[in-house]
Amino acid sequence: MGDRVSDGLLDVWPPLTPLAYFRRTVTGLPFPLETPGCRLHVRPIHALYAGLTALGLQPGDQVLVPAHHDAAQVEVLMRAGLACVFYGSTPDLEPDEEELTDRLGPRSRALYLSHLLGFPRDTARWRRWCDERGLVLIEDATQAWLATSHGEPVGTHADLSIHGLDAMLPLPNLTAALVRSGSLQSPGSRRRERGLGLDRVVMRHRAWVAGKSGVVQGLIDWSSARDPDEPGRSGLVDGDMTLGDVALDDPTLRPGPVGAFLLARLTGGDPARARRENYRLLQEQLADLVPSPFDQLPEGAAPLVFPIDVPDKHLAARRLADRQVRWTNVWSSPHPSVPPSQAAIADRGRAGTVGLPVHQRLNTIDLDRIAEAVRPSVRREERFYIDQVDDLDALRDEWTPLAVQTSNIFATWEWHRTWWDHFGNGNRLAITTLRDLRGTLRGVVPLYLWKQRPVRIARFLGNTAGDQLGPICAAGDEAAVGRTIRDLVRGGQAWDMVLGEQLPGGCAWGKRLSGRVVSREGSPVVRFAGTWEETTGRWSRRLRKELRRDERRLRDDHDLQITTLAADGDLETELDTFFTLHRARWPDRTRFEQRESFHRDFARQAFDKGWLRLRIATADGKPAAARLGFRYRDIESGYQSGWDADYSRYSLGILLAADTIRVAHEDGMKEFRFLRGGEDYKYRFANADPGLETVILSRGATAGLATAGVAFKGTAVPRYVRQLMDPND
Repeated sequence: MGDRVSDGLLDVWPPLTPLAYFRRTVTGLPFPLETPGCRLHVRPIHALYAGLTALGLQPGDQVLVPAHHDAAQVEVLMRAGLACVFYGSTPDLEPDEEELTDRLGPRSRALYLSHLLGFPRDTARWRRWCDERGLVLIEDATQAWLATSHGEPVGTHADLSIHGLDAMLPLPNLTAALVRSGSLQSPGSRRRERGLGLDRVVMRHRAWVAGKSGVVQGLIDWSSARDPDEPGRSGLVDGDMTLGDVALDDPTLRPGPVGAFLLARLTGGDPARARRENYRLLQEQLADLVPSPFDQLPEGAAPLVFPIDVPDKHLAARRLADRQVRWTNVWSSPHPSVPPSQAAIADRGRAGTVGLPVHQRLNTIDLDRIAEAVRPSVRREERFYIDQVDDLDALRDEWTPLAVQTSNIFATWEWHRTWWDHFGNGNRLAITTLRDLRGTLRGVVPLYLWKQRPVRIARFLGNTAGDQLGPICAAGDEAAVGRTIRDLVRGGQAWDMVLGEQLPGGCAWGKRLSGRVVSREGSPVVRFAGTWEETTGRWSRRLRKELRRDERRLRDDHDLQITTLAADGDLETELDTFFTLHRARWPDRTRFEQRESFHRDFARQAFDKGWLRLRIATADGKPAAARLGFRYRDIESGYQSGWDADYSRYSLGILLAADTIRVAHEDGMKEFRFLRGGEDYKYRFANADPGLETVILSRGATAGLATAGVAFKGTAVPRYVRQLMDPND
C-alpha cells in the first residue's frame, strides 16, 4: 500500500469525492449540530445576524472586538446597530485582559472572541471573565469548527457561537449558529437557498477532479472562466473586499438539501486530528517560516491552513503554481472603523503571510510536494545508514541515550529486553538501526518476525503490554525513520507487513508510514501548566466537590495513610500487596495478572533504576488501594491499580489517582499519563488525549488483501487475518 502519486491540484479546501454520496449516515454529529438552539445558515454573516437578534442586544450596546478580525463580521455587528470597541491581543492572540478592562464602559454588553485559523482560545477563562462583569460571550469559530479548548469544543461556553462547517469539510456554503439559552428564532418565512446550493458542491467536485491530474486542471482552466468566489483562489478572507458588497440579503435564508445530505455523511472520522498531523509534518520541514503563535500547535487545534511568512510573495506564488499548489491570503484588512494605531498593530508583519493546504485529504506525498514548492532544497536531509540487528544486548549502551530523549518509559532498552525474554517465544528479531555519517545511533525500529505464512508479519516489541511503542528516535528524525520503514517494506526485506500497535497518535506514524490506521484508542494525559490550583481549576466543579466530600468521609471513618515505596523499601512485600489488591478489584483473572512474572521482573529493574512508583493507601493500617506506575525523566505514567471493594463507597481508587497526580505535580513532573484506554474516570482529570493508533503497512497482493480484511472486520476473512484483528492472540 502506498500514497497515490499525482501531479494534480492541491487546493486549500478539501475536495469532494463522488463516493461521499454513498457513505453511510453518521450517528452522533459533532458539536453543536445536535445541541438544542443550533440552526444552520448559508453564510457566517447570516448566522451572526440571526444570533445577535436572538441574544437581544440593543442598538447602541458596545461589543469588545479583537483588532485581528474578519471585517465582514464587524460590518454585520455595526449594521445591527452595535458599537464596536476594538482591543489588542497578547503575542499568543489571547485577548489582552488589561486592555479589555480599560475599554469597558457603561454600555459594554458583549465580548467577541475569535478562534483564528483553527487555533482555540482559552474559552473557559473568558467565560469566567464575562460572568464576573455581566457580559455576553460571542465566539467566532468560523475558522475553528471541530477545535477544542482544554478538551471542550469551542463554543461550549459561549452565549452565541458561529461555526464554519464548510471550512473543515467539503460542503456547500454551510454555517451553524448556537445560542446558549433558547433557540434561534428566525422572523417570517424561511426561503431555501437559490439553486439548492449546487454551485459550491460543483466547485468541490471540480477540485477533486483537478486533484487527479495537472492535465485535467489545465483543461478545466482553459475551458471555463475561473469563478472569483471559488475557495482557495484569493483567500479565506479577502483583503480587497468592499464592505458595501457585504449584502445580508435574507438572513433567514435556509441552506439547500444537498448540504444537509452531505453533512450526515462527511462528519465521520476525525478531520481535526488529520489536519493536526498534516500541520506537524509540514512544520518539520518549514518550521522557520511559521509565524508566532502558529509555531506552537495546541492539542485541540483544527488547523484551517498552514501559515508561513515569505519574503517575496510573488516568487512564492510562482513556485506554488508551478507545483499545482494553491495558497490563500490569511489576514484581511481591518475594518475602516478600526483606529489607525490599532490597525497598524493588527497589520504588523502580516503582509507576507500566506496559507497553504493542510486539509484531511492530503497524504505524505502531497505534503512533500507542498514543502518542496516553498523551499526546493527542503529534501536535502541528513543521510542515514541502515543496518539489521538481531542482538538486543549489542545495542544497550547506545539505546539508552536515545530513549532518554523520548521521555518514554516504554522506549527503554530495559522494557524491550524484559518483554522479549518473556514473550519472544522463539521468534526472530528484525531490528533496524539508523546511524548518521559519524556512526551515532539516531533511530531504532524494534521489530520481530511474528508470522511467516502466508505473509511475513512483523510487530513491534512490547505489543499489548506497553504504551507509545514503535520507532525510537530523537525529535526531528521521525520523518527519516518513517521513510526508512516504508522503503524496507516496499523493498521486500524481512517482512511483507508491519503491524504497529500502540503507536503514539501525536507522532502521526500512520501518516508517516503511508499505512492504514485500523484502530484508535484513548491515552488521556494531564499536562501541568502553572500552579496546582490552576490545574484543578480545569476539573469540573462536580469532580472537585466529590473529591473533597469522599476524602472527608473517609478520614472521618478511618485512619487514612498514603505511602510511596522508598528507595530502601521492601519491594517484594509491596508488590505482593499490590497484586492482592489488583485481584480484589478484578476477581476474574486479568491479562495483567496472567503476566505477573513479567510485570514483577520489570518492576524490579525499574525499582533499581529509580523509575518505579508504587503507592499504597491504608485504612486503619489495612491495605485498601494501590497504584503502580513509573517515572521516567519528567513524565509519570500510571500503569495499573487495585483496591478493596469494602471501600468502594468512598471512591478510594479515584482519591488515590487524584493524590498521585498531585504528588507528581509537586515533584515537578511535566505531565501525568493515564496510558491506554478511554475509561470515563480518566477524562475527568485529563486535559489532553494524543491517543494511540494501530497501523498496518504492507506490500504485495496477499498482504494488501490481509490489510483490507483488518479494516473491514465484518467480512469473511481467512483465519490468519482474524488473528490480525485480535493482535493479542
